[in-house]
Amino acid sequence: MKTQRFVLTYTGEGPMPSGDVKQLKEQVSVLDQRSQSLLVEDAPEHLSRMLQTMPRWQAGPERMRGTLNLGSRFPLGLHHRWWILVLIGLSLLIYFTLY
Repeated sequence: MKTQRFVLTYTGEGPMPSGDVKQLKEQVSVLDQRSQSLLVEDAPEHLSRMLQTMPRWQAGPERMRGTLNLGSRFPLGLHHRWWILVLIGLSLLIYFTLY
């Protein structure tokens, strides 16, 4: 059985019941726990059968939020970088020629 990641959300009143959480942790792989939800990894068929006995829980697919592109620490293009280096060089030249 192929496993997938799901977010299980508790829709009942108050905090998640500890008995439910314990049962889920025994039967599926819990990757993360929040105040009202669990990130789990399991086969969809197994998870849907298990949640039929737990009506206050809803399952949904894991959704990834967009990530920032942090590959470049200097976000300007190459031509911008060249002009910045030229301006720094000129300012240093002017500074040292005046003193």
